[in-house]
Amino acid sequence: MNKIIWISAVVLSVAACAKNEVIPVNSGENQEITFNVAPKTKAATKFADNLKFKSYAYYLPGDETWDQHTTPPALYINGAEIAYRQKTAESEEKVWKAEDSYYWPKNGKLTFFAWTSLEETNANNATPSYETKYVTGVECSVADGIKVTGYNVTTNKNFDFLVADIVKDKTSNSDMQYWNKGVTTIFKHKLSYVIFKVKTDIAYSNKTFTLKSITFKNIEYVGDYKQLGTEGWTPKTPEVKTPVVYTNASTLINNSEATLTTDNTFNYYLPQSFATSGSVVVEYWIETNENGNKSTDKVTKTIDMKDLFTSWEMGKKYTVTLTFKLDEILWDPAVEEWTPGTVSSDVK
Repeated sequence: MNKIIWISAVVLSVAACAKNEVIPVNSGENQEITFNVAPKTKAATKFADNLKFKSYAYYLPGDETWDQHTTPPALYINGAEIAYRQKTAESEEKVWKAEDSYYWPKNGKLTFFAWTSLEETNANNATPSYETKYVTGVECSVADGIKVTGYNVTTNKNFDFLVADIVKDKTSNSDMQYWNKGVTTIFKHKLSYVIFKVKTDIAYSNKTFTLKSITFKNIEYVGDYKQLGTEGWTPKTPEVKTPVVYTNASTLINNSEATLTTDNTFNYYLPQSFATSGSVVVEYWIETNENGNKSTDKVTKTIDMKDLFTSWEMGKKYTVTLTFKLDEILWDPAVEEWTPGTVSSDVK
């Protein structure tokens, strides 16, 4: 479920223009770099008006391009926060822009980078909400693009980390597909999304199944990400790995399939391979009631991750359906793209 977010982005610092001897257009020429949300399509998702993101831009002079240049790109925007703001103090119109106004240069080209991190709230709702909260350790460079060091999915629990496709060699708003909206920015998920579904094989009249916990053991949960070169994650988890608890909330199970959506479910994970390590442990109780006499069997089942998935990849959703029987669990793994949908947010 490749939830893709389209945003129009614009960035360029007037101060940086002077520093790099780049002359901005006159503000009266209506060449302010602004941001706006691209039209919603099957491949794009509306970015809620009260979410935010960080943007960067690099300048190259003359005929130089991002892919072929001899002049070192000059940093124009260094992580400016883009939000939905009034276009001017006098105007009621709102656009996506930085707090300060930035303008296109009269010559040369700009290449743009962007990222954001969104904390998923009320995950137990069918339509979760998101709030912008920036994780630490993120920077941008010519060599690596967007880069994050020491990202920990356990300390950034249920944070959606998104990085935009690079937008290269732009010269003005009219240089865009949506020229009056600014630089088109497409955000993509850089983590893996995991959910569990549970059910019993039949309806039991005198037995109650209660899921106690699902825990991942020996999986990677700390890593470094870089955008350029070979994009991806490099694991940095300590050698002695702490188990990652997907859920430890007691959940009743019946023969109607249900997605686990308790307040403490753990859905966002580091992309990784399971060729040599990783397992998932399921603990559940079976209570039997025979004419008022109750007894409880406490059961633990373990399966190697490689028997479910060979890997978790960026931007993929992984679903494991567990069917509980009296003497075993049936495991049914599935993988799909992160489906597009509206990214909403809590209104505080």
